[in-house]
Amino acid sequence: MTAMHKGFKRNPDGSWTCVAESTIEGPNGRMKVTPGTTFAPGLKLMGVDLAALLDTLMGTKSVEY
Repeated sequence: MTAMHKGFKRNPDGSWTCVAESTIEGPNGRMKVTPGTTFAPGLKLMGVDLAALLDTLMGTKSVEY
């Protein structure tokens, strides 16, 4: 089963790929993400580990900014 969250799908390696244009409200502002962009665990955008954030939103982990 593939995990999905508002325009993102979780990959088997724990990374997340954007599948539809998305906007994420982070602690440092709004981030626009385009389809095809992949976020590996530990990779930060505007100070946020997006893979960990998406895991949290899916209920699989907790994350701190």
